[in-house]
Amino acid sequence: MTAEDTPTTGVRTTRVPRRGTGTTGALHRPDPTVEGSRDDTPPFGRQRHGRVAVGLVAVLVVCALIAALFVLPMKAWWGQRQALADSRKQLDVIWAENKRLEKVYDELQSDAVVEQQARAQFGLIKRGETPYSILPAPPATALPTGWPFDQVQRILAVRGGTGTP
Repeated sequence: MTAEDTPTTGVRTTRVPRRGTGTTGALHRPDPTVEGSRDDTPPFGRQRHGRVAVGLVAVLVVCALIAALFVLPMKAWWGQRQALADSRKQLDVIWAENKRLEKVYDELQSDAVVEQQARAQFGLIKRGETPYSILPAPPATALPTGWPFDQVQRILAVRGGTGTP
């Protein structure tokens, strides 16, 4: 049995055969003082940081996918539901106004209403009727103050729509 085969309690190292030389050597860092040798091995712990960074990027990608597949469509769906509810309320108001206008239209189609509107707006009369034009009253003149005139002044003011003199 050689020294390599005996169990030890310390740190074990593995001997790896080197290509081209046929000899084995322990894993070690190249000497930075030797020309042409470069230390390409990462310092202690850099591999762990790289794995953590890759893991964080993977988690962020998964979160972005979840947001794109679930959160954003749910937000849009909720907005569409609100817009649909608002549109239904507006439609109900429009239908109610439409019903009211249909009733007004039906009332205006009666002969009595048509005749009344023709008389009021256009001054039309039936055959055999005599039209009379009533002019507005002339403005009241300044009356003297005193018992009968004050009463007349109030009556004229009320009838003229100006209120009290």
